[in-house]
Amino acid sequence: MKKILHLFLLFSASINAQTDDVYDVIAKETCSCIESKKIDINAEAKDNKLTMTLGLCMIESYSKHKMELPEKDRTEFGNDKGMQNLGEKVAIKMVSHCPDYIIALGQMEDEESTTEVKQLTIEGKVTDIETKQFVSIKLKDKNNRSHNLLLLNYFETASLYTEGTIKSGTELIVGYDEFEMYDPEAKDFKYFKIITSLQKK
Repeated sequence: MKKILHLFLLFSASINAQTDDVYDVIAKETCSCIESKKIDINAEAKDNKLTMTLGLCMIESYSKHKMELPEKDRTEFGNDKGMQNLGEKVAIKMVSHCPDYIIALGQMEDEESTTEVKQLTIEGKVTDIETKQFVSIKLKDKNNRSHNLLLLNYFETASLYTEGTIKSGTELIVGYDEFEMYDPEAKDFKYFKIITSLQKK
């Protein structure tokens, strides 16, 4: 019985070590990805681009290594809690590889707690919701202009979408940031609206 228990403990330790290794790989790749963008930490942190870049880099690496993780550690992009847990685990590992970025994010959060940041918003009615690699919410404003907004990162009111309360016809106030990303269809870089908050009217 003692031998069986000992083998079980060794197996559990091995699984945990492998899981840690995968998170370490994701952390390294996330750091490398951010570094490749040649971000000015102080300047980019102030307009939220550092957070966006980190999130996109982390998602890119996680997508490549998702199946290497135990099933209980895998999550979907629409799962608020799962994405938050992923971010926390990867961030802990990133401290060893690119501490400057984590420190900058921490300082930015401290500043945001004391300084009110003016947020870009759009008010309108949902015309369509597309779910592909990322969730895209299409909105038509009061001037009849159409907007395409991407749900990429976790934020406090993301549960309005994940709990299924947002549908075609829903009237929303959407907070967003604009972020420049590569569009493979257009074969060029363009600005995308990344959702930062959702509120029903």
